[in-house]
Amino acid sequence: MQTFPMRTAFHPNILIKYLWCSRISVLILFLVTFNHVTNGQNFHLVKDINTMAEGSPRNSNNYIFPINRQSHYAVLNGVSYFSADDGSHGRGLWRSDGTAAGTYQVKGSINPDNIIVSDGKLIFIAGGKLGLWTSDGTGVGTVPVLNVIPAGLVDFIPYSLIDMNGVAFFTITGQRTQLWKTDGTSNGTVLVKNLSIPVGGYNSFNMINLTPIKNKLYFTANTSFDNYSTRLWVSDGSSAGTYMVSNMIAAPGQMIARSSDNADPVVYFSASTYEFGTRSLYSTNGQPGNAVITPGFNGIIAGNYFNEEILNIGGVIYFIGGPDTSLRAQSLYKFDINTADGIRPVKVVTGTGVYGSTSYVYSLTEMNGTLFFSVSDAPNNKNQFWKSNGSTAGNILLIDSFSYDNYLKFGGQLYISGSDNIHGQELWKSDGTISGTSLLKDINPGRNASAPLYATFANGKILFSANDGIHGTELWQSDGTTTGTSLLKDINQTTTSSSVPYGAVSFSNTVFFAASKGGGDNNLTLWKSDGTNTGTTAIGDTVYLNMGLSPKCLTVMNSEGYFWAATVPGNPGLYKTNDTSGATKLVKSFIGNTIQFNWMTGADHLLYFSFYNIVDKQHELWRTDGTEANTIKVKTSPNYNLELVSSGDTLYFVTANGLWMSDGSINGTVLLRTFTSDPTNLTVSNGKLFFTALDGSISKIWKSDGTLAGTVKVTDDLTNPANLVAFKGKLCFTATDYTGAYGKVGTELFITDGRVDGTLLVKDIHKGGVSSNLSLVNSLNGSLYFFADGATFGVVELWKSDGTLTGTQKISNVGNGKAELPYKMVGCNNKLFFLLSDTLWESDGLQAGTHIVADNIFAGVKITSYNGNLTSAGNQVFFAASNYQYGQELYAGNVTAPVLNYASVADGNWNNPAIWMDNVVPPEGYNVTIRSKVVGNINTTCNSLSIESPGALTVNTGINIAVLH
Repeated sequence: MQTFPMRTAFHPNILIKYLWCSRISVLILFLVTFNHVTNGQNFHLVKDINTMAEGSPRNSNNYIFPINRQSHYAVLNGVSYFSADDGSHGRGLWRSDGTAAGTYQVKGSINPDNIIVSDGKLIFIAGGKLGLWTSDGTGVGTVPVLNVIPAGLVDFIPYSLIDMNGVAFFTITGQRTQLWKTDGTSNGTVLVKNLSIPVGGYNSFNMINLTPIKNKLYFTANTSFDNYSTRLWVSDGSSAGTYMVSNMIAAPGQMIARSSDNADPVVYFSASTYEFGTRSLYSTNGQPGNAVITPGFNGIIAGNYFNEEILNIGGVIYFIGGPDTSLRAQSLYKFDINTADGIRPVKVVTGTGVYGSTSYVYSLTEMNGTLFFSVSDAPNNKNQFWKSNGSTAGNILLIDSFSYDNYLKFGGQLYISGSDNIHGQELWKSDGTISGTSLLKDINPGRNASAPLYATFANGKILFSANDGIHGTELWQSDGTTTGTSLLKDINQTTTSSSVPYGAVSFSNTVFFAASKGGGDNNLTLWKSDGTNTGTTAIGDTVYLNMGLSPKCLTVMNSEGYFWAATVPGNPGLYKTNDTSGATKLVKSFIGNTIQFNWMTGADHLLYFSFYNIVDKQHELWRTDGTEANTIKVKTSPNYNLELVSSGDTLYFVTANGLWMSDGSINGTVLLRTFTSDPTNLTVSNGKLFFTALDGSISKIWKSDGTLAGTVKVTDDLTNPANLVAFKGKLCFTATDYTGAYGKVGTELFITDGRVDGTLLVKDIHKGGVSSNLSLVNSLNGSLYFFADGATFGVVELWKSDGTLTGTQKISNVGNGKAELPYKMVGCNNKLFFLLSDTLWESDGLQAGTHIVADNIFAGVKITSYNGNLTSAGNQVFFAASNYQYGQELYAGNVTAPVLNYASVADGNWNNPAIWMDNVVPPEGYNVTIRSKVVGNINTTCNSLSIESPGALTVNTGINIAVLH
């Protein structure tokens, strides 16, 4: 086989009459094929970065109010019951009596949740449409409560289990949302009340905060037939006894009762007089219409939110609030039920009111009549742990830098999951004195957190989950002493933990991404990967900050990757790395600054980045050439820098509703134009900036040449522009034909060179003025790919366009006729990859080559929409996915040279798609093979290929032609 590079044109006729090689002519029959199918993609797990085994014993996935939630393991007959995953049998029901031998799985693969004890048995939720289960603590006795869905319902999905006097109450969601109760038997599982009253079909409904008080169940609910207002309800377990307490209050908060009441207690809670209004302290006896502001209430605002904490200690109501609606500082107040002489401050905190700097009180806890609480000291950027006897003088600071979450009262001690400035979140204990408040054990040494949760007392021991950095999150025990605190059982001994890689950015043939190596250290370390296990390594000891802003967290300039990171959380800096050596260098440290990183973008020779300085309360724009000396601040603004985009070394950015430009100097940073709102979708094409901005109240497409006079609207005829993509020196975008200038089309694809008469409709895909709902427009190999609704509304189609009407064709329907839109689309080695329904798809630009990627690994791997992170580098596709054995990790696949037939079907102009199979001309830069049947002899030493007239053909530049003989 010989290869003939063609510098001008390619004319692959099926019958080319003469081939001249060293003056010897032969007749050759050509069949042209074009390499374009992915062979042996070899998708594989790149590296199991987080090798921790996580049994993750827990009680519930759901948040349980109050905020300082006591979500403990359920205890039945001295045995703790919880949900755990052993890595082999799925998440199941487990039990522990405090010994290793007595800690084992009761029943596997049922995924129990919200486990409670009710009337001497376990009741829990196990997912699915019949997810209500009961257990006596044995495998045989662990069974579903119901065998069939109750009549009249499509779904029966329990939620929010809670016990009241031996009866378990719960809600269901699905076609209807209702209040139910159960005694653990099928016959004893009955509807209490259907609050979702149907009016012409489905009515939205939500019910939360179930709180049993004496013989009544209080809860909050909102329904569509009540304008979605959250109201206070009460139930005695009967339909007639389930009703709204009052429709004059909204968003009722946590409820507590007066402890001296025996029959119908007075219940205290916070609420507003209208939705999102100021909140007051209310009381009710649970009777219809009975909800009043507490007598003696003197106008202190009871917090901003329905989940603000309220606590009753000896007839004194403690709550969190402030003196005015701004609530710039939320302090601790008390209200004495017996004297009713108004609100009295207990602990007053101060704050500036600036976002991120508000001081407040939280995590109210009572033990032995003493109040414990935390204070966020925003001006000093720390939390404090306090106790109080209810008087101002009785406030005692126990630990100056400490915050806590979960807790357990046991033996006159408060056991706390908390953290200070030295240790991560660990197990502490306190007897209410300064000397008696100390770390019980540093389970995961240093700043790493063991994160103790779900503490429960059983058989003289405290059982809880923790991560020591070696075994993952597993079951631990403690007798209240340091030596008596130890791992009880390593439930999961596989490697199921996740590093959760995301923020992947392509840099040469390497991807950079953030991932957590685990072991209790949840900081996100920067990693690099070439798609192999050995080539996947952590870069130094840096920690990504604000990864939610990816891919702006890592940007390439002059063959170096820049990223925003910290060697220690709270000490940020700008770093750069070289792809070849992998060396990481600090460009400039910002230690001592409290910073929220915003954006980063690379220009030709300058890198621009911005962050918010919390101390100075300013957004700052910086630039650098990669050296510390030339890393300077060029602009400050009290407003958020929304977008950065570069053209050459010119930066365009948005702040305070204005479009700005900068040449990297302070004097060269100027305002181009202001708008009524922030311009968006900044896109550079052929040296011009295109963007969207309001013209009055209507969004239009604009352009700028970097001058005030040159910052103008492109056209008045199109509105709501979106999906801006630079394409062949022009701009493609979606917009709506506002004036009818384009034939009254809906939202379709347009192309512009920046002039009014150069702005054209590419194609009316969904005719009749109906929008085709274009999304995910992507430029690849000289073609534009996008998804749209064509002739059948709601059916997602993949389309391809060269920017012209005739060159815009549907490739294939995707998603099996579902209306779900694909997300994340990238190109790799002349192929298109995209994610749809947690599945990886590929396309070569033709219908036959558009399908789900076929690889055996996907039988056990799921790509998630949130962390899919589909990207490409070199000839590989990278994405985050999870399976049962390894958790969520980084995966990659090699995309080899494609093969697909490109056969001509007629003679003629070979740039005309009509003479090609599937109407597609071979794109520029591809290898084309001519398989020939030789009639006569051929000189194998010939180094040129000529074609006798009239067979003159044109070939795209850069195509290699191989003659097989």
